[in-house]
Amino acid sequence: MSYRFALTPDAMRGRVNSIFRLISNGLAPLGLTLTGLSLQYYGPVVTVLLASGGQILLAALAMLSGAIRRAHLSPAMERH
Repeated sequence: MSYRFALTPDAMRGRVNSIFRLISNGLAPLGLTLTGLSLQYYGPVVTVLLASGGQILLAALAMLSGAIRRAHLSPAMERH
């Protein structure tokens, strides 16, 4: 959150934070629904493997992303 605020102009912080919360909190019920359906139709082992695989994939993509790897070099962060 502090990184997002450091990159966001003061006048836009409220809007950026509200959109972030809308997306993250708005997608939570979808994730819970998909998890419940996966548990019902495929069982706990497959559901845990799918969830773990998704997390590993996200971590790998984040590690390979040049933008994320260079994020600490942002000029906006140098101001603080």
